[in-house]
Amino acid sequence: MAAAALALAGVLVAGQGGSSPLSSAGCAVPARSAEAGPPPPGARSADPRQTAVVCAWAAAEARADYAGASALFALPSVIETPDAGGRISIEQLARPADIQDFNRGLTCAALPIRSLAVAAYTVVSFRLLTRPGGSPCAGIAHTAFLMRGGRIVAWLRAPDDLSRLRLPAPAPGGGAPSPSVPAPSPVPPGGIGAPDGSAPAV
Repeated sequence: MAAAALALAGVLVAGQGGSSPLSSAGCAVPARSAEAGPPPPGARSADPRQTAVVCAWAAAEARADYAGASALFALPSVIETPDAGGRISIEQLARPADIQDFNRGLTCAALPIRSLAVAAYTVVSFRLLTRPGGSPCAGIAHTAFLMRGGRIVAWLRAPDDLSRLRLPAPAPGGGAPSPSVPAPSPVPPGGIGAPDGSAPAV
């Protein structure tokens, strides 16, 4: 499993040259994937332009290009992640340095395997991959992205069971939801991130 994950991570890094399906010019993420599990209620085909932004972000993350990954976020952006106990917290990040710290803190590389639209969001399922020299990563994670003007304005960690997905309404004009909006459900401790749950994964 670790060898396969590292090989896939190499495919992700290859996206820098445009030859990978993760490159923004040639993103090919299906709407169906048995590996990703049942889709969330109300899902429909995703906008390929928004999926391409997610692909570009995942490729930048995989090659540790945190400035490039952060450039795909609007300012401010709303980030929803689990804390060390598995409880979800929501915060608004308004400085470029904060966005870079968030992207640098993600412990896994990730391969998008399914992209769907749910309400105003693009919900992407990822196969988590071990970064070279990093902590072991495996499994599937789901993230809901809200976009405006080709940039990410909200990055929300979705529950493993997407039937429980509840997404906050965007602000007027399609902006990021209020950071005071409670998350739909907790993430089980150890479900994502480092083995001790100390940092979020994709």
